Amino acid sequence: MKVSVRLDKLRLLMSENGISACILPSSDPHGSEYLADHWQTRAWFSGFTGSAGLLVVETEQAGLFTDTRYYLQAEKQLQDSGIELFKLDIQPDYITWLTQQLKQGDVVAVWGEDIAEGEYNKLNSKLADSGIRMISDFDFITPIWTDRPAIPQTQTFVHELAFTGASVDEKLAAVRNQMNIKKAEYQLFTALDEIAWLFNIRGNDVMYNPVSVAYAVVGLNDAMLFIEQQKLTSNAKEMLENAGVSVLKYNDVYTFVANLKQSVLFDVAKTNHRIVSALRPGIKRITAISSVSELKACKSVHEIEQIKQIMVDDGVAMVRFLQWLEIAVSNEMVTEISAAAKLHEFRRMSELFMGDSFNAISSYKEHGAIVHYSPTIETDSALRADGIYLIDSGGQYLGGTTDITRTISLGNVKSVERLHFTLVLIGNINLAMAMFPEGTRGYQLDILARKALWEYGLNYGHGTGHGVGYFLNVHEGPQSISPRLIDYPIKKGMLISNEPAFYVEGKYGIRTENLMVVVEAEETAHGKFLEFETVTLCPIDTQLIDRDLLSDAHRSWLNSYHSKVFDELAPKLTEIEREWLEIKTAAI
Repeated sequence: MKVSVRLDKLRLLMSENGISACILPSSDPHGSEYLADHWQTRAWFSGFTGSAGLLVVETEQAGLFTDTRYYLQAEKQLQDSGIELFKLDIQPDYITWLTQQLKQGDVVAVWGEDIAEGEYNKLNSKLADSGIRMISDFDFITPIWTDRPAIPQTQTFVHELAFTGASVDEKLAAVRNQMNIKKAEYQLFTALDEIAWLFNIRGNDVMYNPVSVAYAVVGLNDAMLFIEQQKLTSNAKEMLENAGVSVLKYNDVYTFVANLKQSVLFDVAKTNHRIVSALRPGIKRITAISSVSELKACKSVHEIEQIKQIMVDDGVAMVRFLQWLEIAVSNEMVTEISAAAKLHEFRRMSELFMGDSFNAISSYKEHGAIVHYSPTIETDSALRADGIYLIDSGGQYLGGTTDITRTISLGNVKSVERLHFTLVLIGNINLAMAMFPEGTRGYQLDILARKALWEYGLNYGHGTGHGVGYFLNVHEGPQSISPRLIDYPIKKGMLISNEPAFYVEGKYGIRTENLMVVVEAEETAHGKFLEFETVTLCPIDTQLIDRDLLSDAHRSWLNSYHSKVFDELAPKLTEIEREWLEIKTAAI
């Protein structure tokens, strides 16, 4: 069924029910970034497959709202769909557009499971100011998407204590301590990674994220996990029972929440509107950032030890891949897809490897300028001994999650490409070397990664750093390093990416990404200071560096980093691989 036909069917349903516009976010009832097929509604109705974007369908017009990472992709995928692309940095957001398009008395529909309570309240308030009414209890998706995939039912397994370092009892105690501080008797959890972390379970319900579709409610004296029983292994059932966790059916969460009579704590940024609407009127509602979000963001000493171990495995896989690529690109047919497949093959050699942490961004030349490019059979380019290749990839391991980007010279690199690569590298090093007072926010650090580019009138349109889960989602909060005013401090124990970049549309993309752990630096008369420890282990391509642009401090950092890469990885490599790595990590 063509996108235009789907939109026609939706508009007919809207007309029959007095609806002027429908909103289809890129979301599910759990606020997930990567969606199970059952919740790929925005993609199904629009044809746009990027992980971020929102579709608005009116009786005559339709708009797809997305950010700079997806402009080129969206332009291609929306062709002939009748859907207009709205670029969020230069055009109105979807709420403003709705208020401009609709009139007083019009009705806007959004399915309550697919929008967080905070976003719903903001939307409802702004539309109400224009006399526009919201409804959230009309399912306009199911009647049209008749062959919709079922909710996933893959097996859920225990993430063993040897890796987690903390039992379910210990984690529940930490959550209840936060509940007592906030004077809440129950707390709602809908985010899948939070539920997985809290109950030490993992699954395969969502591509790239080792999570299971579930809800949870934690009380001061009880805990409920809403998941289908048949999904749990016998070990998982036993672990949950020993921790005093009751297992109830997935869809029973709405009835359970409706019967709560005591104070309830929830995160408006993560809890879907339908669940909040199920709470009885008059019940005390306490809103705050999820306690699990905060707890899991700061990795324990045990988790950091595990992360550093899997960084060695991931680094070995990257070295083997880069060495193979250097030879293969001149001697055999290598494409964007086959290169990514080869890297996956090298990662699989680790006994702890459980899968990729996202779909590899394997991009050659002009494809590198498409920030979240994913090669398809139609776009798959052959790599040649010429130009720049960018590979952004990661792995899920029992001991952690990785995310790394390397930009590689395949030959005949131009001086302007070296300039851009070096400016990006300087930004990466500047951030990696930062020392900052406790309480510093990510937006206060972001300039360190951009300053070298800014001095040449250059910039990039995405954030510099995101949190990374522990054998969980490759993107997690609340930490972030970007120009956005996210009022949450960078804290000790956080695992965060460092990925400045630069893109030239139609020519190439450059990005250098390492993961860093936040550690204590020193305490002075001016307070406690923190710094970053880079934990990713992989050589940076020195062939692309304009060495005259590096300061002594930048050169020293890079040489020290490369020395660490060699020392950590060499014992796991063959003699030929060690010789190759020794050349690639030689001091400059």
